[in-house]
Amino acid sequence: MLLVSNLVETCGSDCWAISKMDARRIDALDQWCLHMLMRIKWYQFVRNDDIQRLMKQPKLSAIIQLGQLTLFGHIAGQMPRGSC
Repeated sequence: MLLVSNLVETCGSDCWAISKMDARRIDALDQWCLHMLMRIKWYQFVRNDDIQRLMKQPKLSAIIQLGQLTLFGHIAGQMPRGSC
């Protein structure tokens, strides 16, 4: 389930315009998937930071932003020097 959500969210995310609200929703979905994967119930009061530390995974919005910046760097590197 986690792999599917990460693939769907990161495949076309290079071209998306993501607002702060979208980033929060993406991170909330990612945290929900991690909770389900680790079988953590809502009444156990485990912090999201602790779950990310245990899984050794950065926020999904940070992964998407890195992909966008990588794509921008690739496109900017392909432009002729005089057009910038």
